[in-house]
Amino acid sequence: MDPWLSAFVIIACLGAEAFRSSAETALYSAKKFDIRQRAEQGSRSDRLILEMASKPEQILASTLVMHYFVVVTGTSLATALLIGWLGFPGEWVALVIMTTLILMAGEIVSKTILRPHADRLANVVVYPLRLVCYVCYPIAILLIWLSGHSLRLFGLGAEQKNLFATRKELDLIAQLSDRSTTLDVHERRMIRRIFGFSDTRVRDAMIPLVEVVALEDTATVDELVQAIREHGYSRIPIFQDNIHNIVGWVNAFDVLSLPAGERSFRHLIRLAYYVPETRRVGDLLRDVQQKGVPLAVVVDEYGGSVGIVTIEDMLEEIVGEIEDEYDAAQRLYEMLPDGSFRIDARMEVDAINEILGLNIPTGDYATLAGFILAQLERIPQPGEILVHDGLMLEIEEATTRTIERVHVFPRSSPAKGEEKIQT
Repeated sequence: MDPWLSAFVIIACLGAEAFRSSAETALYSAKKFDIRQRAEQGSRSDRLILEMASKPEQILASTLVMHYFVVVTGTSLATALLIGWLGFPGEWVALVIMTTLILMAGEIVSKTILRPHADRLANVVVYPLRLVCYVCYPIAILLIWLSGHSLRLFGLGAEQKNLFATRKELDLIAQLSDRSTTLDVHERRMIRRIFGFSDTRVRDAMIPLVEVVALEDTATVDELVQAIREHGYSRIPIFQDNIHNIVGWVNAFDVLSLPAGERSFRHLIRLAYYVPETRRVGDLLRDVQQKGVPLAVVVDEYGGSVGIVTIEDMLEEIVGEIEDEYDAAQRLYEMLPDGSFRIDARMEVDAINEILGLNIPTGDYATLAGFILAQLERIPQPGEILVHDGLMLEIEEATTRTIERVHVFPRSSPAKGEEKIQT
């Protein structure tokens, strides 16, 4: 073959290998949430990306055929070309040069340089990649069929490999992606939440009684309407005598539909569905879906109400906080210009560590308030400072019963005149 033509084909093979690796990286590193949104808005390329990403076995088989073809072709031509120029040493020179170039084109460029631009790159490579699948996938199917029959001739059977990742594999992916961009922080957190969902207890998902907006059964309709409009809840628990004796709940729609002048809402009260705080969330979710119960009252071992739990609360154990129009104004954290954070003490420690990149220890508590109380073993006053492992936590707002807001500094540097509590 003409040397110039051989050189051209070698360069084309390296370009094809770079395309193959870049296409795989772009397709599986692009943010699927953003792609799905654009697809719903009518983007054809984004719809095609989702379609192809849903067929990983087809993509892998096609790109492997392409990979082996271009590597063998390019290496063979380079070897022949260099042997013609250098003689016998050209074989080893070709091996070193082609190995280096293939690694650079197929690994370093695509997985290091192009990965941060995966979203834009996916829209560029998706159409050529589809063409590669049309050409190479039938060849891959033929090769798989031939290899299977060849194995059976020798009394061997091909091992059936599950194409989908196991729980252990997904957990490992989530851990490894902490140091890469394969999964974003929300995807990693959701994987961990899904794995922990089967062991999560109702007490971990419920709204504590101190945060429940409830009314006594002797309240007036006007008081109930005011509570609904003030807090925006669609269901209001109703108790008798004291808050620990929740007997039912009323639907806001039913209350607001009462005729003018109606004085009583007792006929609207729906009986409470009681569940122990130790019950698993997954079991309860199935129960409330079957029974059509949107709200359950959580009770302790003595039968007293300790909180309520809704379907939304249980789903949030998987997907995280679900915001509605009333939640939007209740953001649990704020990043300040100096790099510190103002955090609602009700925010979960796991969420703080995942979203804000802090390293607050976990323990027999769920929230930031629980962590501080576990360290101090008392309720602090506003202005007090807790220093722990390089973090400085200043209590901004607190009552005699609970901590409400905390100012967190990633590095400990307490201001003068403020009390410092070292742990």
